[in-house]
Amino acid sequence: MFRITLDTIPRKHVFEREDRYGVMVNGRQVDELYFNLSGYRGALMTPHGNRFDVGERGISTWRKLAADINREAKALNRIVSLSEMKFSSIQPTVDGDVVKLDFHSDSQVQETIYVTRRAAQAGLELLGYDGLCPEFFPVEDRRDARVAPESERICGWQDSVGNTRFVLDVFETDDPEVLGIAVGYVPSVSLKLAQDGAFGSDWDCSDLKTHFGRDWSDGVDRMVFVDKDAFNDLKRRHERNFMKASHLPGHGILSAYGEVFSPIITSSGQRPSVKMNAGDVEMYREAITDSALRIAPDHEEKSPELT
Repeated sequence: MFRITLDTIPRKHVFEREDRYGVMVNGRQVDELYFNLSGYRGALMTPHGNRFDVGERGISTWRKLAADINREAKALNRIVSLSEMKFSSIQPTVDGDVVKLDFHSDSQVQETIYVTRRAAQAGLELLGYDGLCPEFFPVEDRRDARVAPESERICGWQDSVGNTRFVLDVFETDDPEVLGIAVGYVPSVSLKLAQDGAFGSDWDCSDLKTHFGRDWSDGVDRMVFVDKDAFNDLKRRHERNFMKASHLPGHGILSAYGEVFSPIITSSGQRPSVKMNAGDVEMYREAITDSALRIAPDHEEKSPELT
C-alpha cells in the first residue's frame, strides 16, 4: 500500500560534496533531502499525505524515521485489509478543507465520517475506491462539519471569504520551469463587488490586484513554487489564473493530476529566485520576509507569459 524509501539522486551543483536523496513513495519521488550546514533538510511523507519535517538531521536519522513510517504503514495495511466496510460516496462540506465520506458493509451497516480533503485524497490514491475504509483515517484527520448545499459547491466568488486560500498572484522565477505563486485570502469586499457586477468573472489575478490594490496584497500569507506546465494546464481549464490554492500541483489535495503524492518544493534551498519589479517587492514585502524569499537581482518587470 505505502512504502517510503530514500534513494541517492544526482547532485545539482558541481561543488556539492554530499549525496542528495530522493524521498520516494512507492517508487515515485515526492521530495528530496539535501545537505545544508550540519545535516540534511527536506521532508518525508506519511500514508495520509502529510509532510514530515524534523529539521536539519543526519541521514541516519532520516532513514530511521522512514523505517518508522514504513512500520506504521504496514500495521495500517493489516487493519485496512480486515475491514468489512466499503466506500460509498464523497461529498463536500461548508468547510472547504473537509469532506464527508460514506461507507457501507454487506450486512447493511453504514458509517459516515468527516475527514480532511488531503487525507481523503491520499486514501483514494493508495487504496482506490474499492479499498478505502474508515479504519484508514486516524483520529487527528477527522473533523466535525456540515455538508455543503449545492449552491455552495461551485468554485466561485461565494467561496472567496472565510478559510479558503486562493491564488492571488503569479511570478516568473530564475528557473524557467518553475513559477512562484502568491496564495492567501481574498478581501471580503470582493464578494459584495462581485454580487453587484463590479467586474467580470473572467478577471484574472492581475485584474483583481489592480482593482483592489493594497487590500489584495495584504491577503497574501505565503509563496509556493509549482511546475510551470502544470500551472498552465490548470489555467487553461479554469480559463484564468485565479483559482483555489488547493488546486495547485503538490499543494492541498488537488493538482493537475489530482494527486497528493506529487513533487513539491519544501525547503528554502530548493527555491528559485522570484522575479518581481520594485512595486511588487514593496507590495509583498511582508510575504517576502515571512517566506524567506530570494528576489532575482535587477529584475524590472513581472509579466509571466502563461500559455
